[in-house]
Amino acid sequence: MRRAIARHSFCTLATSSGSRPRCVGVLYRAVGGVLYVSTSGSSKKARNIGGNPRVAVCIPIHRYPMAPPFLVQFGGTAEILSAQQPTIAELLEVGQLKKITAHGELDDPDACFLRITPDGTVHTYGISSHCERSCAIPFTPAPPSTSAPLDRGPMAPTHEEGPGLGGVGVVEASWRRRP
Repeated sequence: MRRAIARHSFCTLATSSGSRPRCVGVLYRAVGGVLYVSTSGSSKKARNIGGNPRVAVCIPIHRYPMAPPFLVQFGGTAEILSAQQPTIAELLEVGQLKKITAHGELDDPDACFLRITPDGTVHTYGISSHCERSCAIPFTPAPPSTSAPLDRGPMAPTHEEGPGLGGVGVVEASWRRRP
Protein backbone atom coordinates (compact mmCIF):
# COMPACT_ATOMS: atom_id res chain seq x y z
CA MET A 1 0.00 0.00 0.00
CA ARG A 2 2.84 2.39 0.82
CA ARG A 3 4.29 1.74 -2.63
CA ALA A 4 0.93 2.41 -4.28
CA ILE A 5 0.71 5.79 -2.54
CA ALA A 6 4.35 6.68 -3.37
CA ARG A 7 4.09 5.59 -7.04
CA HIS A 8 1.13 7.82 -7.79
CA SER A 9 0.75 11.57 -7.73
CA PHE A 10 -2.96 12.26 -8.24
CA CYS A 11 -5.69 12.13 -5.62
CA THR A 12 -9.00 13.71 -4.81
CA LEU A 13 -9.03 15.91 -1.74
CA ALA A 14 -12.28 16.54 0.12
CA THR A 15 -12.62 19.61 2.33
CA SER A 16 -15.63 21.35 3.81
CA SER A 17 -16.83 24.80 4.72
CA GLY A 18 -19.66 24.65 7.20
CA SER A 19 -22.06 22.08 5.81
CA ARG A 20 -20.77 22.35 2.22
CA PRO A 21 -18.33 19.60 1.21
CA ARG A 22 -15.99 20.12 -1.74
CA CYS A 23 -13.89 17.56 -3.57
CA VAL A 24 -11.10 18.51 -5.99
CA GLY A 25 -8.40 16.68 -7.88
CA VAL A 26 -4.85 17.58 -6.85
CA LEU A 27 -1.28 16.47 -7.44
CA TYR A 28 0.53 15.28 -4.33
CA ARG A 29 3.93 14.07 -3.20
CA ALA A 30 4.28 11.54 -0.36
CA VAL A 31 7.27 12.29 1.90
CA GLY A 32 7.90 10.82 5.33
CA GLY A 33 4.40 9.46 5.89
CA VAL A 34 2.52 12.63 4.90
CA LEU A 35 1.24 14.08 1.63
CA TYR A 36 2.22 17.52 0.34
CA VAL A 37 0.05 19.49 -2.08
CA SER A 38 0.98 22.78 -3.72
CA THR A 39 -1.80 25.37 -3.91
CA SER A 40 -2.58 29.06 -3.64
CA GLY A 41 -3.36 30.55 -0.25
CA SER A 42 -6.48 32.15 -1.70
CA SER A 43 -7.80 28.89 -3.21
CA LYS A 44 -11.10 27.47 -1.99
CA LYS A 45 -9.35 24.37 -0.63
CA ALA A 46 -6.91 26.48 1.42
CA ARG A 47 -9.74 28.66 2.73
CA ASN A 48 -11.76 25.57 3.68
CA ILE A 49 -8.77 24.00 5.45
CA GLY A 50 -8.16 27.29 7.29
CA GLY A 51 -11.64 26.92 8.77
CA ASN A 52 -11.69 23.13 9.15
CA PRO A 53 -8.42 21.15 8.90
CA ARG A 54 -10.22 17.76 8.61
CA VAL A 55 -9.87 16.34 5.08
CA ALA A 56 -10.42 13.09 3.20
CA VAL A 57 -8.13 11.73 0.49
CA CYS A 58 -8.90 9.16 -2.22
CA ILE A 59 -6.09 7.88 -4.46
CA PRO A 60 -7.20 5.95 -7.57
CA ILE A 61 -4.85 3.14 -8.58
CA HIS A 62 -5.45 2.13 -12.21
CA ARG A 63 -4.38 -1.46 -12.83
CA TYR A 64 -6.64 -2.65 -15.65
CA PRO A 65 -7.71 -0.45 -18.57
CA MET A 66 -11.35 -1.59 -18.74
CA ALA A 67 -11.98 -1.91 -14.99
CA PRO A 68 -12.67 0.62 -12.26
CA PRO A 69 -9.59 1.76 -10.35
CA PHE A 70 -8.52 0.26 -7.06
CA LEU A 71 -8.62 2.83 -4.25
CA VAL A 72 -6.67 3.97 -1.22
CA GLN A 73 -8.74 6.25 1.02
CA PHE A 74 -8.13 7.90 4.36
CA GLY A 75 -9.09 10.82 6.52
CA GLY A 76 -6.52 13.22 7.84
CA THR A 77 -5.59 16.62 9.11
CA ALA A 78 -4.24 19.30 6.78
CA GLU A 79 -1.97 22.21 7.66
CA ILE A 80 -1.25 25.23 5.50
CA LEU A 81 2.49 25.94 5.24
CA SER A 82 4.17 28.83 3.48
CA ALA A 83 6.83 28.15 0.86
CA GLN A 84 9.32 29.84 3.20
CA GLN A 85 8.58 27.51 6.12
CA PRO A 86 11.82 25.60 6.99
CA THR A 87 10.42 22.13 6.34
CA ILE A 88 9.10 23.17 2.92
CA ALA A 89 12.29 25.08 2.04
CA GLU A 90 14.37 21.97 2.85
CA LEU A 91 12.12 19.68 0.79
CA LEU A 92 12.29 22.12 -2.13
CA GLU A 93 16.07 22.38 -1.85
CA VAL A 94 16.58 18.60 -2.08
CA GLY A 95 14.01 18.23 -4.89
CA GLN A 96 11.43 16.23 -2.95
CA LEU A 97 8.57 18.49 -4.11
CA LYS A 98 9.67 18.90 -7.73
CA LYS A 99 6.75 16.85 -9.08
CA ILE A 100 4.20 19.23 -7.56
CA THR A 101 6.06 22.49 -8.29
CA ALA A 102 7.29 21.91 -11.84
CA HIS A 103 4.49 23.94 -13.47
CA GLY A 104 5.36 27.39 -12.10
CA GLU A 105 3.53 27.07 -8.78
CA LEU A 106 6.38 28.76 -6.91
CA ASP A 107 6.10 31.84 -9.15
CA ASP A 108 2.75 32.64 -7.52
CA PRO A 109 3.34 35.12 -4.65
CA ASP A 110 0.39 33.48 -2.85
CA ALA A 111 1.87 29.95 -3.16
CA CYS A 112 1.59 27.67 -0.16
CA PHE A 113 1.61 23.97 0.62
CA LEU A 114 -0.80 21.65 2.33
CA ARG A 115 0.71 19.01 4.60
CA ILE A 116 -1.82 16.19 5.02
CA THR A 117 -1.21 13.82 7.90
CA PRO A 118 -3.29 10.63 7.68
CA ASP A 119 -5.39 9.52 10.62
CA GLY A 120 -5.18 6.02 12.02
CA THR A 121 -7.04 4.02 9.34
CA VAL A 122 -6.55 3.54 5.62
CA HIS A 123 -9.34 1.92 3.61
CA THR A 124 -8.54 0.11 0.41
CA TYR A 125 -10.52 -1.37 -2.43
CA GLY A 126 -8.75 -4.04 -4.47
CA ILE A 127 -5.31 -3.60 -2.90
CA SER A 128 -3.71 -6.16 -0.56
CA SER A 129 -6.79 -8.34 -0.53
CA HIS A 130 -7.91 -11.44 -2.33
CA CYS A 131 -11.57 -10.52 -2.19
CA GLU A 132 -13.55 -7.87 -4.02
CA ARG A 133 -14.49 -5.99 -0.87
CA SER A 134 -13.23 -2.89 0.88
CA CYS A 135 -11.29 -3.58 4.06
CA ALA A 136 -10.13 -1.29 6.87
CA ILE A 137 -6.40 -1.32 7.56
CA PRO A 138 -5.34 0.41 10.78
CA PHE A 139 -1.97 2.22 10.66
CA THR A 140 -1.05 1.08 14.17
CA PRO A 141 -2.04 -2.49 14.98
CA ALA A 142 -3.76 -3.23 18.27
CA PRO A 143 -2.04 -5.77 20.52
CA PRO A 144 -2.98 -9.32 19.43
CA SER A 145 -4.88 -9.96 22.65
CA THR A 146 -7.29 -7.08 21.96
CA SER A 147 -7.70 -7.59 18.21
CA ALA A 148 -11.02 -9.07 17.20
CA PRO A 149 -11.62 -10.32 13.66
CA LEU A 150 -14.17 -8.30 11.75
CA ASP A 151 -17.22 -10.23 10.66
CA ARG A 152 -17.58 -9.74 6.91
CA GLY A 153 -19.92 -12.55 5.97
CA PRO A 154 -18.31 -15.74 4.65
CA MET A 155 -14.86 -14.15 4.55
CA ALA A 156 -12.78 -13.51 7.68
CA PRO A 157 -9.64 -11.37 7.82
CA THR A 158 -6.27 -12.56 8.94
CA HIS A 159 -3.63 -9.97 9.73
CA GLU A 160 0.07 -9.68 9.07
CA GLU A 161 2.22 -6.81 10.27
CA GLY A 162 4.15 -4.92 7.63
CA PRO A 163 5.71 -1.53 6.92
CA GLY A 164 3.25 1.29 6.66
CA LEU A 165 3.06 4.70 5.10
CA GLY A 166 6.35 6.38 6.02
CA GLY A 167 7.59 3.52 8.20
CA VAL A 168 4.63 3.51 10.59
CA GLY A 169 3.33 -0.01 11.35
CA VAL A 170 0.42 -1.19 9.24
CA VAL A 171 -1.74 -4.25 9.54
CA GLU A 172 -2.09 -5.74 6.09
CA ALA A 173 -5.33 -7.65 5.77
CA SER A 174 -5.47 -10.84 3.78
CA TRP A 175 -8.69 -12.79 3.36
CA ARG A 176 -9.41 -16.48 3.78
CA ARG A 177 -12.57 -18.56 3.83
CA ARG A 178 -13.85 -19.29 7.30
CA PRO A 179 -14.09 -23.01 8.11
